[in-house]
Amino acid sequence: MPVKSPKRLQLPPKELKALQERIKKRALLDSDWDKIHAMSETVETLSQVIEEKNTSIGRLCKYLLGAPTETARNILKRKEKSEEKPEAPLKKQKGHGKKPASAYEGATRVIIEHSRLAPKDPCPECEKGKLYELAMPSVFVHITGNAPLKATVYERTRLRCNLCGEVFTPALPAETENNRTGIFTSGIVSIRDEHRIGLFMTGRQHAGENLTELLKQRATGLAPPIQMCDALSRNASKDFETIMANCLSHARRQFVAWVNRFPEECEYVIKKLGTVYHHDAITKQQALPMEERLKYHQIHSGPLMANLNAWCNRQIGEKLVEPNSGLGKAIHYMLRHWEKLSRFLHVPGAPLDNNICEQALKHAILHRKNALFYKTQRGAKVGDLFMSLIHTCQMAGINPLDYLTWLLKQASKLILSPSDFLPWNYNPQHP
Repeated sequence: MPVKSPKRLQLPPKELKALQERIKKRALLDSDWDKIHAMSETVETLSQVIEEKNTSIGRLCKYLLGAPTETARNILKRKEKSEEKPEAPLKKQKGHGKKPASAYEGATRVIIEHSRLAPKDPCPECEKGKLYELAMPSVFVHITGNAPLKATVYERTRLRCNLCGEVFTPALPAETENNRTGIFTSGIVSIRDEHRIGLFMTGRQHAGENLTELLKQRATGLAPPIQMCDALSRNASKDFETIMANCLSHARRQFVAWVNRFPEECEYVIKKLGTVYHHDAITKQQALPMEERLKYHQIHSGPLMANLNAWCNRQIGEKLVEPNSGLGKAIHYMLRHWEKLSRFLHVPGAPLDNNICEQALKHAILHRKNALFYKTQRGAKVGDLFMSLIHTCQMAGINPLDYLTWLLKQASKLILSPSDFLPWNYNPQHP
């Protein structure tokens, strides 16, 4: 739930002039330092709000009008055009219609401190800066459906590093987990021996929880599988080990969003990653085995990624970029997940991105739109079943209708030996 922003610092003209004179004479009082610090935070907050709103407007246009392909050629063309046109003035954003936390006057208020971190502690991310408490806590309202309605407001203390800008927020209590109101569709594309299987799971569970249910059915004693996904913590399984790799396209997209405001820096990153993808395309054209593909990337893509890593660290270390700006956050995202983003340089068979799964999820979104969503959980499971079969057939280059007809004709044999009737074993002449 949103909370009111702190008031901006406003000094009377005479007091402001006196402060400026003391700055010139380098005779600052302790109270002067507090005022300057508050003024700098005000400028920083306003700049960040303006940047984020501009980016949000751009994303909204993509949703409404359709996003063009994010190739380097198209991105750089859009950047050149935007530099020629003056920036349109910002319009006042309408409210979201939700009640603020202050509206729940009789609610129980619970203050949640971070279990491991406290103000003035060293930052666990950059290991250089120190944490300070933000004035605005993270507020979550947990409503219990009793009569009358009962609510609990959780205020989570937020800590921010004064160097890297990373924000640390404690987790919510376990009882809030049952407060999920949304329906999620998880898409999993499994690849083994050049065969691809598409699985869709719709319900209130997150992707990591659905993955856990799937891994429970996996044979014991096998090596951990490679898991490619974005950096959201809800994608990871809490009960099973996987070799986690993060999507390089997601990291690149962080810079695509800010290419108009930071053209030189974003263009540098986009071109570096473009060369890495060019090397990966060569390995696919030559159909290199996993070990040879790994060596090829280590020789050709390894130096590029090392240069990019050094460049990102230099931008932050030498304070060439504002940590809380859009570019600063994009760089921090890449550095924070660098090990998982560069997994393709260390693990045979690790992909660069999660595009194959994102393409699969488009089918689920289209199906939900055409079917006007689902009426019951049972209907969602039936939809997942047929979407999984149809998409797996499409990836195998088989007509889904012909395949499903074939399965019905072979139903008695299918029960005895299911593996013989997987999509890539489709044979209309099967006895």
